[in-house]
Amino acid sequence: MQIVDQDANDAVLDSYTSQGKADAEINFTNYTPQVVVDWVNKGYEVVNAKNDNDSAIAASLTGTDPAKWKFGNFDNNQKIVQAFTITLKHKHTTFNPQNPGQPNEPLNPKDPTGPKVTQAMLDYQETYTATVHYEGAGKDTPVDNVQRSTWTRSITVDNVTGGILNTTPWVSTDSYKNVPTPVVQSYHANKANVPAPKNERKDIINYVLYAPNGAIVPVDPDGNPILGVKHPVFPTDPTNPTKPAVGKVPTAPDGWLPTKPNEKPGDLISPDPQNPSADVKVPFHKQETPPPVITEQKAQVQYIDLDEHDKIMSQSPILTGKSGAKIDYSTAKSIKTYEDQGYVLVNDGFF
Repeated sequence: MQIVDQDANDAVLDSYTSQGKADAEINFTNYTPQVVVDWVNKGYEVVNAKNDNDSAIAASLTGTDPAKWKFGNFDNNQKIVQAFTITLKHKHTTFNPQNPGQPNEPLNPKDPTGPKVTQAMLDYQETYTATVHYEGAGKDTPVDNVQRSTWTRSITVDNVTGGILNTTPWVSTDSYKNVPTPVVQSYHANKANVPAPKNERKDIINYVLYAPNGAIVPVDPDGNPILGVKHPVFPTDPTNPTKPAVGKVPTAPDGWLPTKPNEKPGDLISPDPQNPSADVKVPFHKQETPPPVITEQKAQVQYIDLDEHDKIMSQSPILTGKSGAKIDYSTAKSIKTYEDQGYVLVNDGFF
């Protein structure tokens, strides 16, 4: 009887002999069913057991369980050697995410000294990324948008030799999605979205660059910024991250007014359509303060007798002059006249 390796051109792994009398039961020296079990533990599996000459014996060798095989009895023909063949083949193990395996563990669990699981056998899964990287908006720059795709394949190995027999093509059921660009106030982006890239076995990176929006700058007639005035930055269109929205004309210090006809603080003003980062100057002019209007003023001096219930004894003519100018009049003469008549001055309200 021979035990042969079908995957090695029927190379003989073991051979056994038996001698006996006709009709005696055939028992091979040193053979037990455990012999086949030991080969199975080393990574083989049973194909079949056959007898070359006797169909009756062959019927008792069906199945792959060596404990159930019967080799029959010796025949009565000395010229014919009764030949038996146990055919084995190499077991195959397929590694993939559903059957992961562990590095350096025995490929055949009951054969710790046999072939080991290698890292190459476990190279059945890869992960790649599609990244959108944002730059340019300072502390408000969005974090990277990262999508992942997983690729898998199956790797089939020979349990006897430990060699890799076959690898299937890499496949992935994942797909990347379109990534809308986040709106960042006071900045505009160079693209509104990043289209979904094709899922490939490589890392992919796309860049979105932000730039600051321009500011609204009130300037004097010489084109110089007016001191003490804020320069508000154009807001970003909430529906379009690539476009600044309209702003408002700011308020300047007292006395400064927008130069354009009918323009006033709070009116809407558009950013530069050709260069969204450019400042937009708003001309202002200083409003001149008109000189005060000087009008003629009038005054009259009255002389009153307190003892006669504030009786008006006399009064000056109507005195005229400009505001702030000294009144050309003196009460001294009239007061002297009344004092000579016995009056006493209580108060000269003219001074």
